[in-house]
Amino acid sequence: MFVRILFVLLITKIFPLFSCELTNGFYKYKDSNYIATPPSSINHEDYDVILIGETHNNQLHHHFQSFLLSNFITEGNKYSLALEMIEKNKKLFIDQWMQNLISDRVFKEKIEWDTFWGFQWDNYLTILNIAKFNSVNISGINTSQNIINFISEYGLNEAVQKKIINDKPFAINENYRDRLLSYFDQHKSLSNFDKQKFEFFVESQTYWDYIFAKNIVDLFNDDTKVISISGTGHIEYENGISWQINKINPNIKVLTIALVNSINNCENEKISDYIFVGSNYKESNTIGITIIDSDEGVKVTDVKNKSIAFDIDIKPGDTILNIGGRKVNNSFDVSFLLNIYDKPIWIPVEIKRNSSNLIKIIKFK
Repeated sequence: MFVRILFVLLITKIFPLFSCELTNGFYKYKDSNYIATPPSSINHEDYDVILIGETHNNQLHHHFQSFLLSNFITEGNKYSLALEMIEKNKKLFIDQWMQNLISDRVFKEKIEWDTFWGFQWDNYLTILNIAKFNSVNISGINTSQNIINFISEYGLNEAVQKKIINDKPFAINENYRDRLLSYFDQHKSLSNFDKQKFEFFVESQTYWDYIFAKNIVDLFNDDTKVISISGTGHIEYENGISWQINKINPNIKVLTIALVNSINNCENEKISDYIFVGSNYKESNTIGITIIDSDEGVKVTDVKNKSIAFDIDIKPGDTILNIGGRKVNNSFDVSFLLNIYDKPIWIPVEIKRNSSNLIKIIKFK
C-alpha cells in the first residue's frame, strides 16, 4: 500500500480541466502518447510478468482487475497470482483455503486481513475466488510492516547489521528517488527537511519493491507466468517493482497496467504500458446516477440534477437492462460499461419502468 489516500468524489460526469487530462477509459502508451484502446488489445501472451496497480479503496479498479484476470487465465496460459495484500509467510493458509479445508471467514482471520491490510475484504474476495476456481496458484508477496517501518526509521544498513533482513536491493533508481521526494515534500516542510530521514524513507520503499520483485521472480518459471496486484505507486513510471525485477533477472519481460482515479499527463510521460482511468463507481458515475443491486436487477436510486441521466429522463426506480446491446447483471456491469466508452459517442440504454421497457440514448459529447 504505497500511499493511502481517501478520495471523496462527486457523482457527476468528469470533464477534463486541461487538454492533457485523460478521461475515463482504457489507454495504451504508444508513440510518446496515451491512445484509447479496448482492453482486449493487450498482448499479454508476450510477457512473463504482468504488474497491475490499483487504488486500494476503488471498487471499480477491483472489478476491472477481475475482468483482466478472467480474460488472462482463460486463454490457456498458466499463471500464479501474486498479491501485495497478503504476507508471504501466510502461504499455508492460502493453500488450505484453496483446498476448501478452511472457510472464507477462517481464511480471512488466519491471514490477519483486518490488521495487516484493512481494506474492504469483499473487494478482493472476488479476485481470490476467480483464481481459486481456475486452479491459479495464489501467493502473498508482502513482508512484515515492522520491517518496512524499521528501515524507514534506521535505514537498510542497520537492518542488515541487526539481521532484521538478509539482503539488500541491488541499487536505488535515481528517478525513483526524485519521485519519492515529491511525495515526501507533500508531508514535510522544506524548512525542516531531514535529508537522512528522507534517505531512509527511500531505502524502505526501495526494499519494499525489491521484496515484491524477488518474490515475483521466485514464482516465475518456464511453465508459469505471474500476475501481480499491488498499489499503483509500486509500478508507475517503471522504476519500482519492474525496475527491481530487471535487476534480478533482465530476461523477464514485464507488462505494467496502472489503474488510477484520474490523471493529468501534460508531458506525455510514460506511467505504464497501459492505463485504466476510472473513479470509484460507488461514489462517481459518468452519467450522474446512483445504483444498487436488487432482486429485480440494477436499480437506479438517485439521479443528479442536470446530469446526462437527468437530461434523457432516467428516473429513480428504473431498472437498467442493457447498455449498448450488452446485458447487465449487476452494478459493476453498468459502471464498467459506462466508464469504458470514449467520447464522442451515442449509446442506447434499455431500462424497465413499471411494466414497460424503454430505450434511452446516452449522448457522450
